[in-house]
Amino acid sequence: MYAGTEDELLKARGPLSTSAAGALFFGVTDKSHSRSLQISRLLDSLYDAVIEVPWETDSGLDYRLFENKRYLRTLTKALFIGSTNFAKAIFSTPRQCKVILAHPSQLNLLIALPLTKLLRRELVIDFYVSLHDTLVGDRKLINPSSWLAKLLHRIDRFSLNAADKVIFETQSNLERFCNGNSSLLLKSVILLPSPPAIFDPGASTNLKPERDVVFIGKFAPVMGIEYILEAISSEAMAGYKFTFVGSGQSSPAIANRHRRNNISFIDHIPFDEVPALIQNHRLSLGSFGCSQKAHSVFSNKVMESLRLGIPCLTSYGEISKHHESIGCFFVEPNNTAAILSALQSLLASPKELAELARQALAFSRGIGSDDAISMQTREMLSGLVP
Repeated sequence: MYAGTEDELLKARGPLSTSAAGALFFGVTDKSHSRSLQISRLLDSLYDAVIEVPWETDSGLDYRLFENKRYLRTLTKALFIGSTNFAKAIFSTPRQCKVILAHPSQLNLLIALPLTKLLRRELVIDFYVSLHDTLVGDRKLINPSSWLAKLLHRIDRFSLNAADKVIFETQSNLERFCNGNSSLLLKSVILLPSPPAIFDPGASTNLKPERDVVFIGKFAPVMGIEYILEAISSEAMAGYKFTFVGSGQSSPAIANRHRRNNISFIDHIPFDEVPALIQNHRLSLGSFGCSQKAHSVFSNKVMESLRLGIPCLTSYGEISKHHESIGCFFVEPNNTAAILSALQSLLASPKELAELARQALAFSRGIGSDDAISMQTREMLSGLVP
């Protein structure tokens, strides 16, 4: 995978001959971003050469865009940097080099579409998240009735219609955004999240977990973090050890309000240490929000846990609707009592946890394996290789 700096793009021109099958991968290239890693692996396995073009040179810019209200200023800076990087890259590659847009794909499309159409390149968009879902429904940074919320919705729709091919993260998102549009359905495929090899079942250790429950992720409404913490603050949970890793819109206030001797809060750990952390717990926690986005996702952290054979407690939605007996225990979203009841039941029943762990490993080695998950998208991308 070639990096997107100017010097490295020049080095990449050698392998990209006029007969080579290549791809221009444009988006967030942070190696801790699971989706970017997943798309990178796919492209590397299919194309002779892949040029990776960073969406931005400031590694924190993407997170600031989706976590605070200075989005217009942040967006302007991102579009300027992204436009410069993409223009340099696309003119350095032959015509048959396909353009693959990763997260945040709608913003990438605003940058890439004019030159992609002008140079007649095939354009694939990974519709990983909806801008409207994220900024309006999930993070609640924008008023739903504002002009900006309506604009984000239109950008989402425009992105889907403008792309030659579309990759959705889940069946629920495909159904929701296609909404009976036959032309969009025909050019769309599903690519469930699939973590890198450090999460493979074979990497699982047989060490006895030292703690009970782990939560990894953003402290955002989509996760239902406040309901989780209310549940585990109960006296009934005092005998169990919990670990929370992550940050977000209200993490300091949440951590201070729910700090207990049996609850540990960690802002960040290196990505390659996440598998060992998960394996040091008997159970992981998914997402418990009630927004459309929350009901439509198959969280990376849920898949990472299942790959390691660790059961996951999460809410009803995409996973419960389309996937059975995969190592998950489901509860109603935004429901403190339901979360508490499930935790009490599972943590008091080693036999039930063991059965869920068995299901998780069976799923990870079968229909939830990297090969099975990527088959449909691999076939679609292979059709673009000359």
